[in-house]
Amino acid sequence: MHAIVTIIPSDGSKSRSAAADLEGNFEFSDVNFDTYTVKVSYIGFSTWMKSGVVVGEADVNLTAELIPTSINMNAISVSASRRPEKIVDAPAAVSMIESEDITNRATLTATEHLKGLPGVDVATTGLNQSNVVVRGFNNIFSGALLVLTDNRIARVPSLRFNAHNFMPTTNEDIERIEIVSGPGSALYGPNSANGVMHIITKSPFSSQGTTVSVGGGERSVQIISGRHAGVFGENIGYKFSGQYYTGNDWEHEEPAEPD
Repeated sequence: MHAIVTIIPSDGSKSRSAAADLEGNFEFSDVNFDTYTVKVSYIGFSTWMKSGVVVGEADVNLTAELIPTSINMNAISVSASRRPEKIVDAPAAVSMIESEDITNRATLTATEHLKGLPGVDVATTGLNQSNVVVRGFNNIFSGALLVLTDNRIARVPSLRFNAHNFMPTTNEDIERIEIVSGPGSALYGPNSANGVMHIITKSPFSSQGTTVSVGGGERSVQIISGRHAGVFGENIGYKFSGQYYTGNDWEHEEPAEPD
């Protein structure tokens, strides 16, 4: 098997791919003079990418360094049966978002990681407000999805409402997110007829050290978050995590209401 080299034109037209030989050499013929993004991928290694590669009359030489990465062949879920088991053996449809995907994406709430999962509908109602349901029937106050954080109910008890922006979890502290599609009342009781969303955080025994991230985006969003974890001996662990962000939410003026 050889590494796959893909060139993507800057104008968004059709990309082209070619397989490199055992020495890493590759060639594209009849390439238009333009600026390209070059992407190199190989199984078991992270994807290498370089933008702004100008192709003209002369040959272009590139050196790509691929970093080895792990391949998760048998992901373990604990939400479908409340015990560790392979996803392929779970008695329900389970979708999982791994720690690597969470780390590579800056978000204000954990629900933004769920967009695009099969059977999951995310209704965004503000800058950091959203509602998530499984198997349809979504609205801004739906509580049909049971949300857990480390096996604890994460919804607002007094309202029976999933306020995801109130959940005290940060990107740096989330190990994985599991979505179980289908009835879960037999294992989790009421309010889980449509499915279960389980946010599992990192243990201080297996993930120690300090992590800080800074991000920004549209609507003047600025965010800084961090996590610190450590252990005392073999039986006591601790961790601290926090997040601060600011931004301009969408405004709405109701003509019928007074100023």
